[in-house]
Amino acid sequence: MQHLSEIVEEARKKGKKRLAVAYGQDAHTLAAVYAAYKEGLVEPILFGDPKIIEQVCKEENIDCNIFKIIPESNDVKCVNLAVNAVVTGEADVLMKGLVSTDKYMRGILNKDAGLFPPKGTLSHVAVVEMPNYPKLLVISDVAVIPQPDFKQKTILIGYLTRIANLIGIKTPKIACIAPSEQLLPSVLSSTEAALLAKMGDRGQLGNVVIDGPLSLDVALYKEAAEIKKVKGSSVAGDADCLLFPNIESGNVFFKASTHMGGGEIADPDECASICELGVDMLAAGIGNIHGVYPENWAGLRLDVLAQIQEKTGTMPLVLHGGTGIPDEMVKDAISKGVSKINVNTECQIVFTAAVRKYFEENMDQQKKGFDPRKVLKPGFEAIKEKVKEKMELFGSVGKAND
Repeated sequence: MQHLSEIVEEARKKGKKRLAVAYGQDAHTLAAVYAAYKEGLVEPILFGDPKIIEQVCKEENIDCNIFKIIPESNDVKCVNLAVNAVVTGEADVLMKGLVSTDKYMRGILNKDAGLFPPKGTLSHVAVVEMPNYPKLLVISDVAVIPQPDFKQKTILIGYLTRIANLIGIKTPKIACIAPSEQLLPSVLSSTEAALLAKMGDRGQLGNVVIDGPLSLDVALYKEAAEIKKVKGSSVAGDADCLLFPNIESGNVFFKASTHMGGGEIADPDECASICELGVDMLAAGIGNIHGVYPENWAGLRLDVLAQIQEKTGTMPLVLHGGTGIPDEMVKDAISKGVSKINVNTECQIVFTAAVRKYFEENMDQQKKGFDPRKVLKPGFEAIKEKVKEKMELFGSVGKAND
């Protein structure tokens, strides 16, 4: 799978799950649960203050009637009630609301509650989608275990493997992250990564391919692996999973990738809301960026574009960053509602190349070749040709009066 939307599709096929939300009475939680309900994924059960829930729903334009509300104003009691709902089979999935993490965790780990197995290892696994990485990435632990010991790391590898299997990766490639791809005897994360890789080679950790120590750039980018001369690794530059050495490194990566790495991807529902304001055209990010695309660019999110078109109807869509997008991808985007494509960088590139060639051929030394009008003319002509090429690709020829 390359996109989180594919996970949503698979989850929808399995039918709705009963979702118990502990202290679910803030705008962010309610909006997320409401979105999951509209996607056909959950039947929500909220444990919280009914008056606050109703007020927030009114402010956020959320249909409060879709929620089953269990009245309780105390956050700790809400956690206990939600946990009990899962234990007794009244709910399938537990979700954290506005309650603080420490109170939420105490409710889960409470031996008397019966949710968590004795001597079990509670951890956190996340699936991340990044525009500049060609597939989904499974990572751990970014939220629960501050400094996993060696035994816990072997368990975390099992968790990573299970999640990777669920999203269609039969033999996941797991990178054990450390400060360097070189073995550093004095750095614990480095030596433990090497031991885990050896256990993986021997088949002691299941049907996985493990390598380490690997620095983050080497794990994710083949170019970095080549520059640093990392040889013989099928994981380097192509990792499916990342095992972080501690919560600091994992948490920073997770938050950076979710808050910054996905900035180019628009939310279809938000696009629909913007259209309701009366705009004439809508420019929605679908993985496109300004400038030259990097070699590992994952491409346009045409699946998101299709959702945006469905939600916005006949609204003309604008695609920024048209330089370097493959022709077939451009045509597909046009078929999904894109009516205007901005191409600037490509025009600048051909302009600069033409003017550079003018000087390289010493044209400025011939007669009055130093005249700025003559110097710039090749660049002007190069842009004209590029514009003609794009007009033909976009199907714009002869449509100036349409």
